[in-house]
Amino acid sequence: MKRRILINLLLLTIFCAVTASAQDGKKNAYGILLDNTGTMRTQMDNVKIIGREIVKQVNQRGAVSLLNFETVEFTTKKSERIKIAQVATGIEWTQEDKPLNQFIDNLLTVAGLTTLVDAIQASAEKVNSKVDSEKGKFSEKVLFLITDGEDRDSKTKPDELIKFLKENKIKVHAVGLLEGFGKDSDYLFPSKNPKDGAKKFLEKITKETGGRVVFPKAKQTVEDIVKNLLTGNIKESK
Repeated sequence: MKRRILINLLLLTIFCAVTASAQDGKKNAYGILLDNTGTMRTQMDNVKIIGREIVKQVNQRGAVSLLNFETVEFTTKKSERIKIAQVATGIEWTQEDKPLNQFIDNLLTVAGLTTLVDAIQASAEKVNSKVDSEKGKFSEKVLFLITDGEDRDSKTKPDELIKFLKENKIKVHAVGLLEGFGKDSDYLFPSKNPKDGAKKFLEKITKETGGRVVFPKAKQTVEDIVKNLLTGNIKESK
């Protein structure tokens, strides 16, 4: 009897070790949304530097997909021509840093009304679809946002987006570059100060999904900004 118990315990130990090893071998699915809309024009260098650093720190942990904005023009029922900045796929699912960095380096700003919430929704759906299509291969779904938080024309409501992210266990991290934010009040997030509305949105979407948001300070290096997103350790350079 004792021998049988010992054998069963041994088999259980082996099973647990194999299971743990298999889980440790899983990688994460990372989406990086690079905001290249008009208000980011003066901050594109920062977007690129931060984007490259995120790639550097995560691409060995899992596949990366880069997303950005492109201009789409259409005619309204009143025959008005309107330009929208909507999400586009730049690079799809690779761990090779060269094509990822090349795409980031060549990114240009685009015209049109920003649809940030719609873009986050579409980016999250892409991450979710990748994980669903390769069941068992990924341990986490993570979406990075590098943006000033501006939104002028999204159809998706922020609460609907957050509900989708939480239901699908997609963690959102954000770097809020608020300096480039516009001065008028025609934004999706209601606030006396549109910049405050965008800041609160980035804080909410990251907190609700288990992620983190960083609003860079002058003394923070780009390495520290990204490490803060990944570990929660805030550090300022001397």
